[in-house]
Amino acid sequence: MITTIALRKIRTFSAVFTTAKALLQQYGGVLLKFLGNCLLPVVTLVIVCMHIYLYCTESDKYGLLDWGVYLLVGLSGISSVAIACELLYLHLIPAIPTISLSLLVQQLYKHRFMYIETAIMIYVSALFYTLPMLVIALFLPENTYLNALLILVIGLLLLLSLIPVSFTFIIRTIEDISFFAALKRAFTLLHKHWLSNLLLLSVSMAINFSLLSLPWCIATAIHTLTNLFVSNTVVLFLVSSIYYSTLIITYCIALVFINLIIGIQYFSLVEYQEGQGLFKQMYKIGK
Repeated sequence: MITTIALRKIRTFSAVFTTAKALLQQYGGVLLKFLGNCLLPVVTLVIVCMHIYLYCTESDKYGLLDWGVYLLVGLSGISSVAIACELLYLHLIPAIPTISLSLLVQQLYKHRFMYIETAIMIYVSALFYTLPMLVIALFLPENTYLNALLILVIGLLLLLSLIPVSFTFIIRTIEDISFFAALKRAFTLLHKHWLSNLLLLSVSMAINFSLLSLPWCIATAIHTLTNLFVSNTVVLFLVSSIYYSTLIITYCIALVFINLIIGIQYFSLVEYQEGQGLFKQMYKIGK
């Protein structure tokens, strides 16, 4: 049933969300195993090691904990995007009836450099994309309205550029092309579909992070109250480690769902603009 839904022409947002939900239900066990057996132990171990280092040095002069958390969030985010792309990729191979944890890990390891390269290229491109605007903003006269307008324009351009950039991972996974070729491909597919995909991306992000706001608020409240009323260093480190691990893992779950939606929308755009040619090629994968 999932294959039929995923490969038909999808015209409505509800069909995209339904397909993503169905895929999560089908492969939720594999996803939870990966998060629980692979990602969570690594994240927790790194955070505990950072806390031990801070405890031994009794100082965080360079903001090691914050930088470590930022790095973990970035790497975990890349892993989440990769999981969503590989689930869709493996789902399209008829020779694979079920997707196991070992198979998923093998695929992630096989394409590890591609995902890391794509993430680095996105960050570098964003830097070069915004740097000229920021330089102009620094040399502008102190005009509040003009500066506010420029910031608004920069934010709007960044938001619009987020749409094709978000498709580069799934395009590279399925079509096996370079980063810039994938970016060009995304612009081609999104032609005349910018606003609808902006709305889809915004709605999916809003839904996911609104659902996660409750566990994040609970974890933040426990972390804050512990810091206020508990003086035991071991307890503080333990609660802090659980707090950061909870935030990162729930963030990863949200990213998986969002990128499943992006991947399904990519298939929809391909079929809408190019017919079933790509799907016929996909059925030959692995043969």
